[in-house]
Amino acid sequence: FFTGFAGQVRNISRGGLFIATQSHPPIGTKLMVSFTVPGMARSVTANVEVRWVRAKAHGEMAAGVGVRFLDLPPEAEAAVNRFIRKHSGTEILHPDPDD
Repeated sequence: FFTGFAGQVRNISRGGLFIATQSHPPIGTKLMVSFTVPGMARSVTANVEVRWVRAKAHGEMAAGVGVRFLDLPPEAEAAVNRFIRKHSGTEILHPDPDD
């Protein structure tokens, strides 16, 4: 695992995150990340893999990395689903039977 990685989640989707950062681990690098999903009482820790790198900012698009989830705990998956559904109106991940 790559160490010393810090950034800010700018985009979340059913498959992963965009993390704005000046660190640019190589594509294929596995990372352990912690982030907060609105609606969850505690932060989520998940293993991810770097899928693409934007080394320099372009206009309003920050430098950073796109990562895909390798293992997202079920309660975090449900929280991500609720958050995205609330903000985009799109059903993603596994349907939450409690909604």
